[in-house]
Amino acid sequence: MCLPYKLVVIATQSANQLFIETLPWLIGLGVIVFIGAGAIYYVRKMMQRQSSTLEDGFTLHDLRQLHAQGKLNDEEYDRAKEAMIGRLKETNDQIGPSNLLDSNESKNDMPDNQP
Repeated sequence: MCLPYKLVVIATQSANQLFIETLPWLIGLGVIVFIGAGAIYYVRKMMQRQSSTLEDGFTLHDLRQLHAQGKLNDEEYDRAKEAMIGRLKETNDQIGPSNLLDSNESKNDMPDNQP
């Protein structure tokens, strides 16, 4: 056997041995990446659900339903309704009248249904 052929055989054997030794580590790394991607997907999905439920808010309709079901008495219902209306008025005051349509503009924008 000539010397270059021996070097090729030794290099090939050491490369095969190196691959065999690193294969379990590569598989383990792939599993960790896969599990991490699944965890990120799950957390993002949960955060989207939470943000969508927070954006929906609590409406007067919900308040009326609680009152109708007897979960709120008259006094609690009135206080909660006044608090919600007060917050709505505060929001409208913060927006300012320049951003709201006055009654003349809103009348002009509506279609005339009368003959």
